[in-house]
Parts: sequence; structure tokens; C-alpha cells
Amino acid sequence: MFETNKQLKSQLLDHLKGKWSATSSYMAFSDSKYYLPTLQEFADYIGANQDVLLKKTELSNSEGFDCDDYSFLLKGHIGLYNRDVAKKEHSWAVGIIWANFSWVKGFHAANLVATADNGFLLYELQYGPTGFFRFEECFGNVQLLVM
Repeated sequence: MFETNKQLKSQLLDHLKGKWSATSSYMAFSDSKYYLPTLQEFADYIGANQDVLLKKTELSNSEGFDCDDYSFLLKGHIGLYNRDVAKKEHSWAVGIIWANFSWVKGFHAANLVATADNGFLLYELQYGPTGFFRFEECFGNVQLLVM
């Protein structure tokens, strides 16, 4: 399933009511159209790529490689996966979001996934295959959203 950036933006703004400030937050879409994977398709991708995505080093859990780095890694790796394996005509609808979330205290970065069958989900790469959260687990103060 594919959606335009205008469709995704409209839906996201509805979900972000009370969590988003048009004057102090930033939202951007790099493409005109996106591929929405199913939840199972995205979960299969995570399962097949754990060795690359979840590699632990001495920098893991430090500012040398923390939440924002994990979210950028996933966004970039999805692009490589699409280019080399999935070969979809448009980018996967996987973005980066900075906000306050239920599972961590303070400002945090995670991935936002627009799925064809389960709507918007939040994904925490550092939690591996179990890192899925409902979009309602975003408590607000969204500062940045990039698709």
C-alpha cells in the first residue's frame, strides 16, 4: 500500500493533536509517496537484520551511540534494504520522532512506522523485536518528525 506525503501528514497531525506545536516543532517529508509495510513485514525485516541493527559495542548506551543514532541507523538501513532486497518503488514509511514517551523518562528519539494494517506505531530499535509501542505511547512535546 502506498500513500502520499500529504495523506501521511494529515493523518499524523490528527494523531499529534495536543502533542505538537506548530511554532516550536518541525515536521518534514523527504519523498512525495511512501510504501506502508504491514506490521508482519516490518517485524520480519527487524528479525532478519538484528545482527546489523542491534550490534553492541563499547559505545552502546553512551552518547557515542544512543537513541538518536539507533533511530537514524534504522531509517538509513531501511533505505538500503529497500534498494537491495524489497525493491519497492517508494521509500518505506519509517521516520524518526523526538518526543516524550511512556517507556522512558525525558526527551527521547524513536522510530515512527506507518503500517498498512496497524496504522502508526512507534518502534524502539534498542528493544529489538519486542520494541513496538502504540502511537498513544507518545506523550507529547514532539520536537521533530522526519519521514
